[in-house]
Amino acid sequence: MPVAPVPDAELASALSAAASAGRPLSYYTALDDVPCKATMVRAIHADQLRATMVGGEYRLTPEDVADWLERRRRPANTVSSTLTPDLREWAEKVAAEAPALAPTQAAEVARILAGGAAA
Repeated sequence: MPVAPVPDAELASALSAAASAGRPLSYYTALDDVPCKATMVRAIHADQLRATMVGGEYRLTPEDVADWLERRRRPANTVSSTLTPDLREWAEKVAAEAPALAPTQAAEVARILAGGAAA
């Protein structure tokens, strides 16, 4: 039985959809500073990373990967303060009036404040 030819418009649409689906997952996992394939697949399954399955492989757009990587970044200072506002205000005032400390001096002061013995 002969196979009916695919109309040019339908073929063009299919090719356009494949191109807009982005690059294969293996492209991104080969880059530096990108998590491993297993981590990315877990993110895809958890709907944290958008991907399209094309021909049995995940394809991702650079924008989706960049957005996901940005959301994965943890802020440098994520520790929430357990100080009451008045204690925080006092500590900030004392710190503002204190002389500048060398790193070794700051470490020693931190040990003292933590209850350890000064070196």
